[in-house]
Amino acid sequence: MCFLFGVLFPSIFHLIQLSKAKEEHLLREQLEAPMVHQLEKEVDALKQRLHDYNREQLSLRVASKALDEKREETLRKVLIPVLRCIFPSF
Repeated sequence: MCFLFGVLFPSIFHLIQLSKAKEEHLLREQLEAPMVHQLEKEVDALKQRLHDYNREQLSLRVASKALDEKREETLRKVLIPVLRCIFPSF
């Protein structure tokens, strides 16, 4: 009987500890739920801002490329006649 009690008692004690830990965890989870929801909203807002910034960056790259092409075209239009004036054989 003593052996059985010695084996059974630690198991019951361990189960009680686990049950108490589970209850404490659930309570903390419930208490932290509003903060978690708030943080999730903030993360979603930051993800949206990042998406918007990436889209704006892409738009700016396209505009920059168009300006570079226009600048090169303008330089060709201006530079070639100037070079022909300076160097008639050009």
